[in-house]
Amino acid sequence: MKTSHPTPSKSSKLKKGRHFGLLAAGSMGLLIWFLSPQLTVGKEVPPIGSHLVSPLTQPQSPKDRASDPTWKTGPAFEKRLEEPIDLAWTKSALRDALRQIGQTREIALLLDRRIDPDQRITWKSHGLPLRDTLEALATHLGAEVSFFGPAVYLGPPDAAKRLRTVAALARQKWRGMPPVQSKIWLRKKPLHWNDLAEPRGLLISLAEEAGCQIDRLEKIPHDLWAEGSLPPLTLIDRLSLVLIQFDLTFEPVETGGRVDRIRLVELPERPTITKTYPGGPQANERVKTWKTTWPEADIHLRGKRIEVIARIEIHQQLADQNRPTNSKKTTKPTEKKDSIDLARVRVDHFAITAQPVEAVLKYLAKRFELQLELTDVPRTDLEKRISISREKATVDSLFEAIAEEAGLTYRREGKTVEFRPISTANP
Repeated sequence: MKTSHPTPSKSSKLKKGRHFGLLAAGSMGLLIWFLSPQLTVGKEVPPIGSHLVSPLTQPQSPKDRASDPTWKTGPAFEKRLEEPIDLAWTKSALRDALRQIGQTREIALLLDRRIDPDQRITWKSHGLPLRDTLEALATHLGAEVSFFGPAVYLGPPDAAKRLRTVAALARQKWRGMPPVQSKIWLRKKPLHWNDLAEPRGLLISLAEEAGCQIDRLEKIPHDLWAEGSLPPLTLIDRLSLVLIQFDLTFEPVETGGRVDRIRLVELPERPTITKTYPGGPQANERVKTWKTTWPEADIHLRGKRIEVIARIEIHQQLADQNRPTNSKKTTKPTEKKDSIDLARVRVDHFAITAQPVEAVLKYLAKRFELQLELTDVPRTDLEKRISISREKATVDSLFEAIAEEAGLTYRREGKTVEFRPISTANP
């Protein structure tokens, strides 16, 4: 068992065929090692003219709709987000840069109207998964991303944090409607709009799909959008992606037991969803740990279950944490042939600049096929940004360096790495 407080250790010998390299990065000083061949994205392309990113550059009529892009959805979308990507931009327009990612990776990217699409960015990164690349880029822009079904929304942090929860609350409302109506609102369809489209017209068209009119449409200012398209989404989600850009959502208005209108309303300041989870034999300790990890959530013990009132992203993290593992998998006497022998791995060069602790740990754990445990680590510590540079480092020395920068303790037992706050570490 490997146990230590964070102090850098000397490198070990390099296992033959297991050589990890790093290429320099720009803007945020990001340096990421890589394991496999990458796709390079860097050439500039002609602008498309407005705030929404799309690989379509010419206006289309319904007859031309066959030429719409084929977006990745479902498991293919999730797989694409985990694939590494190389980016190299020099004073490129943000709109063009995102458009090229969308084209090459077949991922629908929606840039919020409030983010300047013509701003020039210089950015280089190598070998980082697409998901992490987009998150790092958003941070550099002072924005945030929301992975919204098969689409990626990039917008102001407050809007991005609320988007998925607001849409989930809207879906809950429509699931309680008569089946004939709820079926329309929950049916998935792609969305396409032509160049110079007005968001008011787009909203009217979407509402008419359900036979509804819109109250308070004057809340939408005049604007012109570039041509764009989105993969199949429910009517609720399509409306949500348009309205989020105005800090709005919508609610049903019933007349005679039937919804024939929707009303535009302000986004709730703190949208939440309530769920309960098994308390287990140490329910009180679990509640205490969860409150430390997710301070923004309301967490209470209700009998034998734990009630959590929080954003949908927090519920997803809790679901992942409480998902039962397959014990049979860990008892197999042999490992797969290409499993990494950590004792013999050396990383020639590793460097990160201003990256979140949690993102770095998850990335390294995944690449080295390790089980990551973050025991009682507060969310504030996980979001702390750290900078590290190491030459000819062992895997353990990398994790030790991260722990030292983050103010945590680190230990490894086999293929499991655990981090704890120094105050709770075993003596």
